[in-house]
Amino acid sequence: MTQQKLIAKIREKVIKACPDIIELKFGCKIKNKNGALDTIVTYSNYGNFTVVGSRICSIESDIAEIIGSPIGIAEILRTIENNTIGSFTFSISNSLFSIRNGRYLCIWNLAKDNLENQSLDTLEFLWELLK
Repeated sequence: MTQQKLIAKIREKVIKACPDIIELKFGCKIKNKNGALDTIVTYSNYGNFTVVGSRICSIESDIAEIIGSPIGIAEILRTIENNTIGSFTFSISNSLFSIRNGRYLCIWNLAKDNLENQSLDTLEFLWELLK
């Protein structure tokens, strides 16, 4: 499976376990009606929000798709907790967070704490764990 497909499949699992990822809040990415990506800076309860560049938008007229906030190690750990059975060992060294499940090891790069910036090996491990 390609890296992009793995990211999409893991993302689906994470959103089920952590639905707050797709809440309209600071850092949430959206696709606007023109197909461009925007990042929310502020959001009001009146259905308006501001995106990077200070453009004011409306939920009804400007959002084509809610992509959500970036997925970091916190969301991954919450998803593992909700979707797997068994014990895990965790360790941190030199900005690398290690997850061990028996003989399998996953290394999450904390310096690049975003699902999309992790190695193919890490993505494959996570998918095997969560599917």
